[in-house]
Amino acid sequence: MSLTIYSHQELELHQHIEQVEISLTALLQWHSSKITEAISDWLPKLARFHDLGKGSVAFQDYIGDPANYRGDPVEKAHTALSLFLTLKLANQEEWSELDGVALAMVVRGHHTALPTLPQRKIGAVSDADRNLNNFAIGKTARVLIKQLASLDFIELERQTELPVSRECNELCDDPKRYILRMKRYLEEKLIPKVHSLSESAAIDYRLKVQLLFSILLEADKALLAVTQPEIYLQRHRPRWEADWVEQLIQDPSIKKRSNPLRTKIRKDVKEAIHAQEDGRIFSLVAPTGCGKTLLAATWALSLQEKIRARGENPPKIIVVLPFLSIIDQTVKEYIKLLSIGGVKHDGSLLLSSHSLAERTYSEGMETKDERFFLDTWRSELIITTYDQFLMSLIDPKARYQMRFHHLSDALIVMDEV
Repeated sequence: MSLTIYSHQELELHQHIEQVEISLTALLQWHSSKITEAISDWLPKLARFHDLGKGSVAFQDYIGDPANYRGDPVEKAHTALSLFLTLKLANQEEWSELDGVALAMVVRGHHTALPTLPQRKIGAVSDADRNLNNFAIGKTARVLIKQLASLDFIELERQTELPVSRECNELCDDPKRYILRMKRYLEEKLIPKVHSLSESAAIDYRLKVQLLFSILLEADKALLAVTQPEIYLQRHRPRWEADWVEQLIQDPSIKKRSNPLRTKIRKDVKEAIHAQEDGRIFSLVAPTGCGKTLLAATWALSLQEKIRARGENPPKIIVVLPFLSIIDQTVKEYIKLLSIGGVKHDGSLLLSSHSLAERTYSEGMETKDERFFLDTWRSELIITTYDQFLMSLIDPKARYQMRFHHLSDALIVMDEV
């Protein structure tokens, strides 16, 4: 008799997979066609593979009544089992090595942190607890053998529509041997391909893995975390205009501070924007008092207009600053700027993200929803600190990496570098 596999209380695994697929598609509204084309083929894999390990009996006992679960906490963990089954399917279906490593890393780390690849170089520093191959050693391997012995492969296959039951007899006859086989497959075939990449190719690959990791992290929680999914799933694209800056400058309280130097710098910035159609990095070195906040706004809003004119999703704007006092001033400047266009801002349009920021997003929103929207930087304009930005860029922990995909395509202003 098959045991129905649940992902969450009263939510079967296939239902959660459907939710994640819907959320992944919705998140593409925030990204360019270049990003969408690079990852769209991966979205079904991300949704179907990440929770394969929830088919274990221990996890099903736990999810049925979490408060009264008395089993070993390690036995209910599901990411190591999900990783093992992912490697099994990658091997069976002869995926490319790079695709295999990418999905394996995303699956293994989606509840903790992006894992590392084991290093064989002399003197290399490696965190063994986060190594991708640690599923096959110690207590983790012993628990994995126990989980596999109780796994209902047929029901798991029905729920996920993945051929997990192939080679089932071989696996069940000698699970320890099969686990070691998958470890060798990872270490001897998949990982060497990553190590053989050139530096530039390795950077591209690393960023793609982070992008996949980040977008799954948000999608995995989205429809479980928000009370009104219809609000989350739809992005209302604002039409902000660079001309608002010119209108704001005409305000008497600002105009009286203008001078020939400011006028020249503004002219140079506009010319640079038009001259560098495909520019990726712009740099402005200017003295204090030249109005850098509004110059940066001109740059960002002008590029948004260009991108929108091409029919692309307008990118969000992220302003990165070093001091909280500067953040407060900058937020006030952008509030004035948006008011020129008649925009009554809330967290969906302008979000201040730092350690002392008010944890408010929108009037009338439930606390649970508000917290999720704030933590995922779900806003058109984010003003934040360097530490928050850098952790979102390079900290492997899931709570920071959930924001990483919001950096992709974004127009990022790094002030006071």
